[in-house]
Amino acid sequence: MTGINTGDLEKELTTKERELGRSHPVVGDLVTQLADLYFIDNKASVAEPLYWRALEISYQHYGAKHVKIASILHSLGEVCEVLSRMPVAEQLYRESLEMKKDLLGADHPEVKNSLANLEQFMNQPEPPESKKAAKPYFLFGNEEFPVTA
Repeated sequence: MTGINTGDLEKELTTKERELGRSHPVVGDLVTQLADLYFIDNKASVAEPLYWRALEISYQHYGAKHVKIASILHSLGEVCEVLSRMPVAEQLYRESLEMKKDLLGADHPEVKNSLANLEQFMNQPEPPESKKAAKPYFLFGNEEFPVTA
């Protein structure tokens, strides 16, 4: 994503929302890219609601199981990990891994990479503030994707 900045991407997103509608898959891809940029810029709390929005758009367009959804789940896991919400991060990582296994097969390199990332996550020391109970979320159980703040 070199050469792209959040301001330019936000302008493009606004234009595409006007042209295509707020729930178009192209808009979802732009929302994901914007969330990625904010995450890279160490703005996880700004990236999180964007990832939830991208997840909702992708779910509406692709259904409950799709590689894009698995990727966004993984990104949300990273955000929750950075925000020290370890139980939610673990749940998102596991859900992403299982979806990738189902869609790509257990021997796919992306699945193996996700499994290695989950093992690394599970083996790290848990910070004290992350021991708080995670707020429940119902990823595909209803139409809302509540942000766990």
